Amino acid sequence: MDAKGGPTQGPVLTVKAGAEGDDKAKPADRKAKKDDVVFVRVEFDKDNSKRDKPKREATGFKEEGGGLVFTQKLQIPKDGEPVEFKVQLGYAGGDKCTIHVGSTDKCEESTLLVQNWRKLHYQLTVPKGTAKPDMTRMVTALKDVFVEYEEYKKIEVDETDGPNLSWFPGEWLNEPGKKFLNVGDHNKDHFHAKFDDQKTPLGVHVMCCHTQFDCNGASTTKDFVGVEVDGTKQTPWSDGKNHPGTYVWVGGGLFPKKMKDGSSTLISGSWKEDGGAGTGAIVEADLWVDRKTNPGWAFMKLPDAARDLVKAGKKVKLDLQIYCALGPYLGEADGAKGWLQLIVVKQKGNVVNDVMAHELGHTMNQVTKTVAPGLKAADHGRMYTGNGHMGPHCADGMSDDNYAKGAGKKGTDYEGKFAGKKECTCIMYGENGEGSTCTGRFCARCQPFIKAEGLDSLHGAGASATAHVSQKTADSSADTRAAVK
Repeated sequence: MDAKGGPTQGPVLTVKAGAEGDDKAKPADRKAKKDDVVFVRVEFDKDNSKRDKPKREATGFKEEGGGLVFTQKLQIPKDGEPVEFKVQLGYAGGDKCTIHVGSTDKCEESTLLVQNWRKLHYQLTVPKGTAKPDMTRMVTALKDVFVEYEEYKKIEVDETDGPNLSWFPGEWLNEPGKKFLNVGDHNKDHFHAKFDDQKTPLGVHVMCCHTQFDCNGASTTKDFVGVEVDGTKQTPWSDGKNHPGTYVWVGGGLFPKKMKDGSSTLISGSWKEDGGAGTGAIVEADLWVDRKTNPGWAFMKLPDAARDLVKAGKKVKLDLQIYCALGPYLGEADGAKGWLQLIVVKQKGNVVNDVMAHELGHTMNQVTKTVAPGLKAADHGRMYTGNGHMGPHCADGMSDDNYAKGAGKKGTDYEGKFAGKKECTCIMYGENGEGSTCTGRFCARCQPFIKAEGLDSLHGAGASATAHVSQKTADSSADTRAAVK
């Protein structure tokens, strides 16, 4: 085959055909003679992809059968030399072409079946001591769309690598004595710089981490204004006792220190006597984050002066600004640089596989970020953007009524919210994690679009927005969480 990637890649197949055995015989012993006739018939499968550019054809042949059959009578150019011709197979994965060769127009002597596959390459970067995930489930999903995924390099990063707090204490995940790697929008450039891209434009960086929390978004700041506390309110505390104070739901990205840089999670805090002159500061020592029992909740203990006021029957109001990272997420394809991927590996094997396949799906321009010539995005029928997830995703399994052309049925839990929908089982659905209903396969709606992608380059296409796969339990409201203990 001929392509810019090398003599064994690309959509153009060069075929040589001659007398049987001539390819191994000495020139004087070869059977084919100049001007001997060789008949060739090239047939494309009627169930091939709808992709129509480049046009499938045998160059210079007669077209028959509505663009599916091409025939030609060729002549041996010199004694002992084969005839040579080119077949444009197209880019679509799984497309089939059968080439028949013979000494008569029945072409009965020899048959060659060709089927298109695409190959992508990846570098695996993992936290030190982390084994390569078993990728059997992912490989099976990729076979459905005729893609091979080949590792060419693996490197490890250790606890000394990365900006401040890239590695956080295991106590935060209830695993004392360990260190875990968090990679997000604040430090991913550092880790993606370790990508040795030997396979441009078909190389992918699979950057594995233990958690993925983004730290740079404006919505990482949570404001709580006028939170009222009186003598009846108590808060659990790290000493096992209850103290005058309160607690507020902040979110899954709340940690004892900022994931971003290890500075205080409490950005600012103050209290004021309700109807009186008493005021004071709320400081870091007045905040307790209990990741073990009640993750996501900020416990606020009143300072001594405020405590004395509420014990005397007064009320105080708190103004708090608390930092909360965005997430947790399970992975991402990095927008216009979709070949740069983050994969959270501190999950069950099926989840890791499905997230890897999901992010590679985005890298392959799914869901309908671009559409190959001959296909229409509208034919997918279940593509949606946003609706509780980040980027374009697939809602295969959702009814026409609930899908409502991608907006969700008005007046129902589907309107503008496709998160948590168990009927959506495609790899390209926007969430995964514990309890996911993902089947580990690209659905029948997505498969034709992936098969039709040329995959001759992973560069220069796709949306600029980063596509995340959300953790199934991420961003739930406080009332769906376990009660504070």
